[in-house]
Amino acid sequence: MRLNCHHGSERNQAEPDFRPLRLNHLLDLVTTMKTFVFLFLSCASLLGADEGIRVVATTKTNATSDLVLTRAVFTRDGQTNLVRTTQTRQGKDESQSYKFYHDGFLVGEISSMEGFSVFEGASDCPYSLQGYYRTNGVIYQACICTKDGVLLDHFIVTNGVFWPAPRSDIQNLSKMTTAASRATAKMMEQIPK
Repeated sequence: MRLNCHHGSERNQAEPDFRPLRLNHLLDLVTTMKTFVFLFLSCASLLGADEGIRVVATTKTNATSDLVLTRAVFTRDGQTNLVRTTQTRQGKDESQSYKFYHDGFLVGEISSMEGFSVFEGASDCPYSLQGYYRTNGVIYQACICTKDGVLLDHFIVTNGVFWPAPRSDIQNLSKMTTAASRATAKMMEQIPK
């Protein structure tokens, strides 16, 4: 590209007009790019761990309210098992919502905002959602189980965010919970009525 010097009001109309971007637009672009980089890096290791997991993430940005809404839908073998929605303002998470699914049923939801979380199980579902908390009150995993306690799906928390666990973890935990469920059923049969 050839640069021309301009004198007074003379100007070559074929040259592009480079106007400085407004700072707000630049900040919006940086925030959006950070979100995409975070999603890509977060999902890359996850997808490498279990080839049956797929994720589709969408992000919507509202520049006037400085709000970024990100929705990630995780599927395993073609079935949705986790939908994560995150609302971010000025680079800080305001709220997160996790909807857990199994065999097409919404099993439960965990929603969190600054300072509190809400854990809600679906009442008309043949499965249950179990959340596991540390003594300091921070949740570190969730499991979808049959009504008699056999584990069907498992989700782990990394950096405060839920992810589907690798298939190998689910298979190991399912074997353990199946054995425990059978042992409990056997013990219940031994109790005199």
